[in-house]
Amino acid sequence: MDSDFLDEIFEKRDRVQETEDKEELEKLKVENDTNLKESYTELAKLLSKGEFDEAADLLEKLKYFHSIENAIAEREDKEKHSVA
Repeated sequence: MDSDFLDEIFEKRDRVQETEDKEELEKLKVENDTNLKESYTELAKLLSKGEFDEAADLLEKLKYFHSIENAIAEREDKEKHSVA
């Protein structure tokens, strides 16, 4: 796995956990949703071409995008409960 990619993922995850700004959290959510959509589109192309090694690499990246998605959902859920 590309170390630059991992650094970016860890930095985004830290931002999700540390931000107090709802707009920043929403921005991170939109960015991550875009990454997920683009990655799934690319995955379909790779699979249709039979490029399974590249598809496997992309699946690894998708796991990290989903971890960010889950972290954002946890923060949103936490905020909903703290307001109530």
